[in-house]
Amino acid sequence: MRAHLLVGEEKKAARVKDELLKRFPARPLTLLARVRLELAGRWGAKSAKELELSDPVWSGSAPRLQAEGLTLRARAWFDERAWDKAKADLLAAQELAPSAEASYWLGRVYLETGRAAQALIELEASALLDAAQVELWFFLGEARRAVGDVARAQEGYRMYLLRAQNGEYAARARRALPP
Repeated sequence: MRAHLLVGEEKKAARVKDELLKRFPARPLTLLARVRLELAGRWGAKSAKELELSDPVWSGSAPRLQAEGLTLRARAWFDERAWDKAKADLLAAQELAPSAEASYWLGRVYLETGRAAQALIELEASALLDAAQVELWFFLGEARRAVGDVARAQEGYRMYLLRAQNGEYAARARRALPP
């Protein structure tokens, strides 16, 4: 009896999937690709190349979606302080589809690894693509200060404080500004 119920549920699921594919041909596949990539990114289960070769859903995804997935995985690597892995995923994401988010995280990786000049380039690029990012301005200030551009660093800190007076980095930004 139980096996019969499972077969019935599988048939029902297949009908629902077929109906969704008829109505929204790209959406379910894109969503599924995004979920699979996010899960793979969180646990480092598969590289992007393995996903591309083994998963027809993944290989049909748009480059922008692939780049978003790589950026998600890079953020997980960043949290684990796995700088080389984060950098590799972010560079791959930038090749597929440049984005403000990937530039921001790549700039953060470069800051964490002591490459302030490269960090500044990436953070400036991120600001050009999306100046509304709040934390970007704090780290732009940090990168500018690290390369010796104190006046522009202070501008970055001020921009951060305008957007997030009580933000995570507000105290550090205030300390970096002259009294």
